[in-house]
Amino acid sequence: MKRYCIYAFFIFILFDLVAQNQNPTAKVLLDSARQIGFSDISKSKQLFEKAKKEQPKGSEFYYYILMIEAGFYDDLGEFDIANALSDSLINQSKFKRYQGLGLKERGIIASKKNEVDVAIVSLKEAIEIFEEIEDPIEVATCLKVLGNTLFFSENLGEARAYYKRSAKISLDAGDPIATGLAYNNISRTFEDSKYLDSAIYYNNKIFKLLEKEKDYRGELNFMVYLNDADYQSRKGNFQKAKISIDSSFKIAQEFKIPAMLGAVHQVNAANLKLEKNYAASLAEAEKAMEIFQQNNQPNYYKQTLYIAQEGAAKIKDFERAYHLLLEYQTINDSINVIEVDKNLKDLRIKYEAAEKELKIVEQQAEIAQKENQRKTLFMMSIALGLLALLGFLFFRQRQKTQKQEIVSLKNEKENVALRSLMAGEEKERSRIAKELHDGLGGVLAAAKMHLSKMKGSNDEASQKAMDLLDTASKESRRISHNLLPETLLKKGLDAALQDFINSINESGLLRAEYQSIHLKDDLPQPLQLSVYRIIQELINNIIKHSEATQALVQIQQEPSKLTVTVEDNGKGFAHESTSKGIGLRNIESRLSLLKGKLEIDSEEKTGTSVYIELELEK
Repeated sequence: MKRYCIYAFFIFILFDLVAQNQNPTAKVLLDSARQIGFSDISKSKQLFEKAKKEQPKGSEFYYYILMIEAGFYDDLGEFDIANALSDSLINQSKFKRYQGLGLKERGIIASKKNEVDVAIVSLKEAIEIFEEIEDPIEVATCLKVLGNTLFFSENLGEARAYYKRSAKISLDAGDPIATGLAYNNISRTFEDSKYLDSAIYYNNKIFKLLEKEKDYRGELNFMVYLNDADYQSRKGNFQKAKISIDSSFKIAQEFKIPAMLGAVHQVNAANLKLEKNYAASLAEAEKAMEIFQQNNQPNYYKQTLYIAQEGAAKIKDFERAYHLLLEYQTINDSINVIEVDKNLKDLRIKYEAAEKELKIVEQQAEIAQKENQRKTLFMMSIALGLLALLGFLFFRQRQKTQKQEIVSLKNEKENVALRSLMAGEEKERSRIAKELHDGLGGVLAAAKMHLSKMKGSNDEASQKAMDLLDTASKESRRISHNLLPETLLKKGLDAALQDFINSINESGLLRAEYQSIHLKDDLPQPLQLSVYRIIQELINNIIKHSEATQALVQIQQEPSKLTVTVEDNGKGFAHESTSKGIGLRNIESRLSLLKGKLEIDSEEKTGTSVYIELELEK
């Protein structure tokens, strides 16, 4: 079962008080309510009411109080009151900003209640207002909540696009915390096991941001540790996961927000399931479910239900597992209906079988002979059915094998032609490089030597000629090096890539950063050359087409695979509407020979990220 655990909690929104005609008593009452918060809910509610009575209705500070109060009831799970307060903000026409904040709060509540259409409409209206009044931080926040809404609907690609837009706006606005919150959400969209490295990459970006923001203490601290606990557990690092769980639990206790505590129990339940401690996993899941149910958070409750039913099934409490999965199906409606139905039938059979076995024990003497006959007939039916099924499967497998052999032969023929073409290309590159070095390079050196011996009256003209010869000699060496990187042949891929990136930086065309992780020099030389050519082509494409000023090249070697990530801050492109150029087709051709994977993530004005994965022979 794919695990969907995104941790989006909206605590009190802190703004500088810019209100006009602010009543001092109302301000003191509001500050007291915010300070007490969830430690004394009844007292906080009373203070909000008193603050509203002290402040004149229709003033800017009055709407500020309504906004803070709406966030309080939202976090408390009392959505009807929060919606009513949001409507008061939306329906006033005096302050445009508070109309936008009311629409944003309505969108947040609808997202939590899984009312996708309402959430999308409200948030898009809020974005229009914030763009009109030029408030980029609120635009970024609304984009993040839109991403959350699509995430819960399992539209991960669309959700990631909104999160990236939010991150870029926050970064441009110089808000590291809002940027970190967006990185957190991007990380969760990569939570599928095959993209786990990308999820960890974005989560580590948050750790780096928080290292610079040592005075900050908020929900981002909680999220980054909870993410780390999840990722470390799926990597098998259970001890590290436990440390991160403890850190997130301490922060949740400090804030006293129920949703945070529920999320910690939820992730811990999933981690304990991976450790095969199913009884403890079920106990943690039930704690999370109780919190989510009390605080009216159906999305998180639904996620935890599935974890709980798996734990119950593993400890053979089939009745409990059956009822949990039945409840999950009722809440989940159309999501994963086929898979849930199948599991539900399996659990129903096991549960009914357990009940039948009890009756059989009580009535064994009376029905033993009839039961044996029924079992014999049943087994014969199964045997006949299996024989028929095996015959059919054998026939289908034979057909499939023949088709695969034809496709394999065709692919091998194409690969042989492609290898020959690339080998010829590399051979021609080598020949041209040597001709440049030995031929043109020698001629330039000889010309320079003869010119230096010439004495004449025009020394300035001679010096200019010498400078031009130096420039031609350097350009000849640079072209020769690009055609045949000697460093790759002598020192290996790591040194060659570092030299290449240094040459790019020296050219002034692009500011590039190179990172290598556990990269060894014992890789096969054809593989090293192919990886070098691929990265060379990607950097050249960035320079030619992206209008980027910065780029990052990261290469990481693991026991069974080699991954390459190349990112830039350029103009990006709409992937669906852009035709593939020669450079990209060359990259795909090389990857097809290496049986590699290629993922390109780009949108207009948001930069481009290219991820490549190559399997290594053991």
